[in-house]
Amino acid sequence: MDHIRLPVDYPVLEDEDQPGIYKDSGFEYIESCLNWCKQNGLRVILDLHKTPGFAFDEPDKATLFESPILQERFINLWIAIARRFSGCMNDTLAFELLNEIVLLDSGPWNVLVRKVVERIRGLDPQRLILVGGNYYNAADELQNIEALDDPNILYTFHFYLPLIVTHQYETDVPSLVKNRIT
Repeated sequence: MDHIRLPVDYPVLEDEDQPGIYKDSGFEYIESCLNWCKQNGLRVILDLHKTPGFAFDEPDKATLFESPILQERFINLWIAIARRFSGCMNDTLAFELLNEIVLLDSGPWNVLVRKVVERIRGLDPQRLILVGGNYYNAADELQNIEALDDPNILYTFHFYLPLIVTHQYETDVPSLVKNRIT
């Protein structure tokens, strides 16, 4: 093993009732993990697992892609993250924009990715950024991701087949995944 994927839900960094006010304690938590990884020779993917208006495990409640306000919060959260870690672990810390998008069409995600990458690049031009596709980062959705002219973007997918192995004892596998990949 040479890296970890550190999932961070937005409430670690921002309270729902105080949007835009970022928690030092949340950043300190991440920094503690980064320091441990650095000491142990591990690379880190900082994965925004949930953001205001989107959670991979509740795609039916997603409002991020219809709400300019929530999209701006998402972008601003990434700006805060990029600002905080600019110059930190340049070759060993990557940013994964958002975990497992679920949309009827990839278009809104492509638009939001373009905006957030542009803003991150203003602060951290060389940081490796991971972008996954639609339907829980399904491999066949890579073709629907808009490729940006940026050599430091890694397009990624998740592979869950066979579900009987990858989701042992899971009783609540989202029906969209069941219908899509089984």
